[in-house]
Amino acid sequence: MKPMQVHILRAKTGQIDGWARFDGAGVRLDGGSGPGPAAGAGMTTVLIVPGSQVALIPLQLPARLKGEKARIAAQFAVEDQLGQGIGGAHLALSLVRENQHALVVDPVVLDGWLEQARAQDITPDAVFPVHALLPSTGDMTCDVGDEQVIRIGSECVAIDLEMDERAIAALGLASTTITRVDLDQQTEWARDRALADPSGGLLQGRYGAGTASFA
Repeated sequence: MKPMQVHILRAKTGQIDGWARFDGAGVRLDGGSGPGPAAGAGMTTVLIVPGSQVALIPLQLPARLKGEKARIAAQFAVEDQLGQGIGGAHLALSLVRENQHALVVDPVVLDGWLEQARAQDITPDAVFPVHALLPSTGDMTCDVGDEQVIRIGSECVAIDLEMDERAIAALGLASTTITRVDLDQQTEWARDRALADPSGGLLQGRYGAGTASFA
């Protein structure tokens, strides 16, 4: 793999606060709080963004569908699951066989995240919402700082921790043991996701070619 630097944009503050660097063997070199240093030449840069503002919709598309055909089929599937059209929302696809899903986000929100990154001299090659980083198997509930990320089967959602208990219960989510996921684990998940999924996460369509290679 290429050397990689991962940055975390926090849900509560809207600021980039948390980073880690990995060498070409995937070994963590250093990291810490704050926005982190500028990435070196030839280094892949990954940005983790809040999941509570990104809908993650599981997909089961036939492997034969590629390119625009896959995108059209995914949009129909997403709109069917949401029960409404996505309008002007930004749609990004991850077609990794074991964990196919679509990401839907307001482009104004995504533009704001990218502007915040640019203000810190960070130009990401991939942007992943935090709930897209979870391992694809097993039910789990994780506390990632400002949000709880819950996976039940193929469904995965991120919840703002400022939501009250009644609002969380209304989502119909089962109560499970909560695992605290620290900065090191989040950045390692981002490293693994970027290597497994070359789509660029949310950086597709007008935001990027979606054909990056991080190996």
